[in-house]
Amino acid sequence: MTKNRELKIGCCAPIDRYGEVAAAGFAHIELPGSALARLSREELMQWERTVKDGPIPCRGLNSSIPQEVKICGPMFSEEAACQYARLLCARAAQLGALNIGIGSPMSRTLPRGFSVETAWQQTEQFLRIFCAEALPYGIQVLWEQVNTEETNFGTDSLASLPHVEKLVREGLSNFGLIADFYHMARMGEDAAVALQVAPYVKHMHIAGVHNGRGHVTAEDEAQMKPMFRACAAGAQQSISLEASHGSIGGEGAAARALLLRWLGEGESA
Repeated sequence: MTKNRELKIGCCAPIDRYGEVAAAGFAHIELPGSALARLSREELMQWERTVKDGPIPCRGLNSSIPQEVKICGPMFSEEAACQYARLLCARAAQLGALNIGIGSPMSRTLPRGFSVETAWQQTEQFLRIFCAEALPYGIQVLWEQVNTEETNFGTDSLASLPHVEKLVREGLSNFGLIADFYHMARMGEDAAVALQVAPYVKHMHIAGVHNGRGHVTAEDEAQMKPMFRACAAGAQQSISLEASHGSIGGEGAAARALLLRWLGEGESA
């Protein structure tokens, strides 16, 4: 599969670990969006110099929405969403980012009794606003399912799918999904689910379940490799390791090698 050979493997990390990410052989870094939005002008210029003078690009942003900016819920505000989207998209473009991931569980957790239907209406509008701000920069806005240990909304890939399809039908050309295999595995989802969402997947994330969200290891293979293979056979061209602990040059490099092995097995199958 020619497309598989083009898959670029990167790593989510803060800017001060840029050198480690590059030295470990990753194709790109994925930077924290909420931290990017808080920077002073001088700090933003430092981030920009680090990326532009370095050997690998910034592919996109994770951890994009701060808790005070609500994706949905009783404190949702279109004005606040628009202001934040305008700021973040402009800064993402300065770094050359191609994707902005919308996961951010604390920005979408609902109080007891809040209407799920209303929450989805608000989320759809939030995503429309972000897509409109991102489009002039050629940036994709990607919705991410998150597991129930972190939030109580948008936790099921198949329940999210009708809303994704609705936005695509509306013509949001820069909208899609992140397939996060850690969250999918925590929810008991499998390759059959991955195949259903795969047409909308534009980028992927992965972390280990067996080591408490460290870098993915062979222990995760039985659960994650089929989902990875289901999505990596599609048109998307990138995945980022998104571990919460573990060394980039040690466990991270080993995880990269593992993904390359899975990829090679898919090509030879």
